[in-house]
Amino acid sequence: QGLKEVSDAVEKVFAAASPTCQQCTGTSIIRQGARKVRHLTRKMVVDYGTYIKYEALKSLEVGGVAVHGELNSFLAAWKLRGVQEAGRPLGILFQRFSMITGHDEF
Repeated sequence: QGLKEVSDAVEKVFAAASPTCQQCTGTSIIRQGARKVRHLTRKMVVDYGTYIKYEALKSLEVGGVAVHGELNSFLAAWKLRGVQEAGRPLGILFQRFSMITGHDEF
């Protein structure tokens, strides 16, 4: 549920960005990652053994891409250092999500 909500929020933020910002390469990569996660998490029944693999405190793989470290960096920045520090780790996380193969139907 959390991945779905974060990807929705990222897509909304970047959809509302200025046209100049929307044309930036980084923006399009981050939005692509958000769309891929949204597509994975929108299935009627998400096959967690196939698309999302999680081992508590050890690993998280979404669509075949390991994101445990990136997600932890984002959460630590958000919780411990404040929202102003969370932007870069969030961008890195969604850049990793853009590497998910397939799930480009958006």
